[in-house]
Amino acid sequence: MRITDDCPPEAMLAELFHANESTHEETEVFGNSPWSNHDYICEQLKVRIAVMLSSYTRLGNEVHVTQSMRDNGVDILLEFAGKDGGSKRIGIQVKSNNEAVAGTKSNRAGASIEATLKRQAFESSTWGLSEWWVVLCFDLTKTEHVKLVQRINADLLQKGHVPIRVYEPANAWSLLAMRDDEVDALCVLSLCRDDEILTEARFEVGKISKNALNVVLDTLFNALIDPSKGISLSELIYLASDEGEHNIDQTSKVVDELQVYLTRDSDEDIWYPNPYIYKGLCALYFEGRVRHRLSHTGAANFVSKLAHA
Repeated sequence: MRITDDCPPEAMLAELFHANESTHEETEVFGNSPWSNHDYICEQLKVRIAVMLSSYTRLGNEVHVTQSMRDNGVDILLEFAGKDGGSKRIGIQVKSNNEAVAGTKSNRAGASIEATLKRQAFESSTWGLSEWWVVLCFDLTKTEHVKLVQRINADLLQKGHVPIRVYEPANAWSLLAMRDDEVDALCVLSLCRDDEILTEARFEVGKISKNALNVVLDTLFNALIDPSKGISLSELIYLASDEGEHNIDQTSKVVDELQVYLTRDSDEDIWYPNPYIYKGLCALYFEGRVRHRLSHTGAANFVSKLAHA
């Protein structure tokens, strides 16, 4: 595929933080091990960033980045080489739920977490940053943590030596909860929205109903691996019916709609898919397998994410 839209890596990373904003209830994961641990979160964040950056490389756009554990207010330092020969440095500071718990105790021994962040914001100036990002990974089902986020925003979102962005726990989990194939798919959607393969695949998807698409996406990729594997009537009814229903009339409509795609063996009451009817979806699947090095399941999820976007 080819890059058709100019989206610099720092803008892409910011977009991933906002891709599927989680609920307060979902942030409860940050209260449990290992997600409550600062170092674990840093490592997981670095993994997601590496996946994002690899999309640029795979699509023929080299991105040079320094990514390492640091101090002086910066847990992860990203340095992107710009097209004009310059560079942009972003420092990321992570605050874990364990730190939030320690920082909100009434009998704490040290400085508050807000005071610590103010100090770290000042210390981060030694890195010559373009921006300083704070990623908060707190359990927002705890009232005291909601109030802590509010205080941090009030203290930090003021004019400082560099622009400061605060990513709240719902944004943090939005990115950290993603699988590699989901990160890849979102990067492709942002970078390659006008690519011929993606355009063709989305055109194919747009021509069929939601229930027919469910059948196609559940059978096409397995048919590429094993063409001899068919789908039974009971499986077809389940896939073709609306959620919670098993409607034979709805299934008949879907079978009629997909009559070119599905070939019936009347002796065994089995339907066999012809995946190459949907060349764009097939091309996206092999894009995931070859260029993005995804597993069979990962590539199928990659295409499904693109198809439903």
